[in-house]
Amino acid sequence: MTAPVHLVTVTGLITGRDGRLLIIHPSVGQSEAAQVWWLPGGDLGHAASPAESLRHVVYQQLGIQVPVRGLYLTAYRRATAVGEQPELVLLFDCGEHDAAAIEDELWPGEGVAAWQWVTHADAVRLLHPDEARRLTWALTNPAPASYLEQPQHYQHIDSGGARDADDAVGRTDTSGGP
Repeated sequence: MTAPVHLVTVTGLITGRDGRLLIIHPSVGQSEAAQVWWLPGGDLGHAASPAESLRHVVYQQLGIQVPVRGLYLTAYRRATAVGEQPELVLLFDCGEHDAAAIEDELWPGEGVAAWQWVTHADAVRLLHPDEARRLTWALTNPAPASYLEQPQHYQHIDSGGARDADDAVGRTDTSGGP
């Protein structure tokens, strides 16, 4: 018997300084997706870390470079139908931006028919129900999850050493350095 294959999806919460959120409408997809909006993101690339994948996908979708600052949550969705894969979703904080300043940079790219800045209430109404639940959880639970990208950051666990400031809970380290 083979082990189940899990789909890993990386998504990003891009927030305007005015509190609005950037959401996208896919140009292709299942019929149910015709009326549904999503947070920017996509499948985890095979040769990339989650943070690298998210930066790459957001650039392909919207034409902007975003930081990946922290992990809000990890969500698991079981396969509920034959042929469906279980899914692991990572929701990252992509920072706060001046929406007006990046308006000229935004363009609907690969797989995106449209984008818009919306309030949390409008996002909940427009987003896929699973995406809306993840968003609401992230915005109402202020303690971010930990995300460490490099294995050397785990040395303090193996050696019994104390944690340093760079390993603080909620800090995302995507520098690639020690």
